[in-house]
Amino acid sequence: MMNTLSIEKLYESQQTLLDMLKTKQDVFAKIKTVNYPLIVKWQMMLGVLLPIQFEILKKIGFTNEQTALIEYNAQLMQTQKDDQKLRELNEAKWNYIFEQAFDITSVQKISQEQALALIKDISIEMMSENFLKQVDAFMAKLDPNMPLIEKRQHLLTLLIPMQMSVMSKHGFAGEQGYVQAQKALMEYLHEPQMIEQASKAQIALFTRAGLMG
Repeated sequence: MMNTLSIEKLYESQQTLLDMLKTKQDVFAKIKTVNYPLIVKWQMMLGVLLPIQFEILKKIGFTNEQTALIEYNAQLMQTQKDDQKLRELNEAKWNYIFEQAFDITSVQKISQEQALALIKDISIEMMSENFLKQVDAFMAKLDPNMPLIEKRQHLLTLLIPMQMSVMSKHGFAGEQGYVQAQKALMEYLHEPQMIEQASKAQIALFTRAGLMG
């Protein structure tokens, strides 16, 4: 059963997340300055973000790590559409991450229609049998005893190149384009069609990868 949160709990969880992220400024500074490929930097960023998220979710009543994050994010996106304070907290969180870890302070604006087209194309590719067969082969090589959070980070080595390929067709080329696209999409992730597309693709991917707990 889904753990439905009050607006106060959503406020509290987002503020706590932002506060805890700010204690990791030294780690984000390292991510920004090291000469590593984007995939490695994104893995490093998630290595900071995900454990904090899971710690907070556990405290507010979620148990299954992967389904909890999907359920929580869906509630967050749906609720923030009509709540400016929640939108501002979520934006502050991502602005902090993008600035501190990737030195992105401005964003290439796109329309809602462009954002939906991009998400749809990524979702279609993520759910394609061709890509999911690649996921099967990739996950089979990982240690079955590896924690779910580490498996998810490793999966980025397959997921990010696919996303970059799709994003380049929408005007976001290369590693900087990938980060810019992720930031540009944040403005529209509370829209119902965006939530539906993103959630459906994530569930298909994590289920196939055995990451649903």
